[in-house]
Amino acid sequence: MGRIILQENQAYIALPKEDAYLYVNLKRSDSFRLNPKLEYRLERIAARGVEAQGYSKDTYLGESRTLLLVAHQFYRGEVNPNFIQANTRGEEGHLGDEWGINVSSEAVRTTAREILKQLPPKQRDNPYAKIEVIMGWIGDNIKYTLVPPFIIDKVKLAIDLLPWGQKYDAFKIIESSFNFKEEELRVITADVHLSREVTDSRKIARELMNKVGGKDPVFGFLWLLDQNLVNDADAPILSNALEHNSSASATIEHREGKCVGIANAYIALARALKVPSRTLGGYITDGTSGGRHAWAASYLPPYGWVEVDPTHGQFVNFDPEMHAYEFSYACQNYPEFIMMEPGKNVPSEKIDEIRELLEEDN
Repeated sequence: MGRIILQENQAYIALPKEDAYLYVNLKRSDSFRLNPKLEYRLERIAARGVEAQGYSKDTYLGESRTLLLVAHQFYRGEVNPNFIQANTRGEEGHLGDEWGINVSSEAVRTTAREILKQLPPKQRDNPYAKIEVIMGWIGDNIKYTLVPPFIIDKVKLAIDLLPWGQKYDAFKIIESSFNFKEEELRVITADVHLSREVTDSRKIARELMNKVGGKDPVFGFLWLLDQNLVNDADAPILSNALEHNSSASATIEHREGKCVGIANAYIALARALKVPSRTLGGYITDGTSGGRHAWAASYLPPYGWVEVDPTHGQFVNFDPEMHAYEFSYACQNYPEFIMMEPGKNVPSEKIDEIRELLEEDN
């Protein structure tokens, strides 16, 4: 089921397998901007009270109503591995290095060679088989973490130095690792319990940071720090630190990363094995909670681009209802969004009625 998700002045759009219609009602004097992306296609069907600026399908001003056709740009049907072609024609631009995806790095090339050896010779030219073995390798070797590996190392050291009775005390561990005020610490570590069945201090550190990493914005900024300056209170935020810490090579070397790093690792390995792949991003939700997320798409002719979420191990089982793309807008007041899927949540006749009404008003 398609839907719009509104979070922190940003709209995200989750699209169904079939084409859908989006009704946008801008009730107050304001502007509303749509930014079509590679992930989906937008087509204005009808509109009322729309004043366009620049690109006619991009900006709407004042009180207006707009009916849009929205469709994803990916293949979401069944994939037969035997039909897939090892053909990169026209998609060579998705085989090289770019931000965070350092295909030419030694870590990526060495790992790609190891992965390829896992495939029988007859399957080494099949993109589908390559993706499956890459996903298996990532699932077995890379752990998800909300903070950079060097921060986990720092927390591990703090755990090692604490008395035995405090090694599972989240408050004491965070207090020993970071410079928070006591009241902030109480909030961050509230209801955080660590498993005493885990005895390895680094695993304890990772478990703790994954539980508290989303509770304070400061943990997100740690990805912007140089690991050699992490203990410096005046350490600058480096423009290239995020790229390094979330890069494919760093994620593969450390065997840890957040969703961006895991997606970069997948894409770099796929590209190293001649499977065109690219980055996707937006929002992920299980229906009760969610957050910003990064995943990928790989080119599998004759089917086209197929979405892959290496963080959650989703390939042919990719769940489009969990994933929503950025649906940009510039608006102080939330417009009213209604996603309409003919034959599902509305009859086809309803779409025709709305279109006719909007056309009559103009």
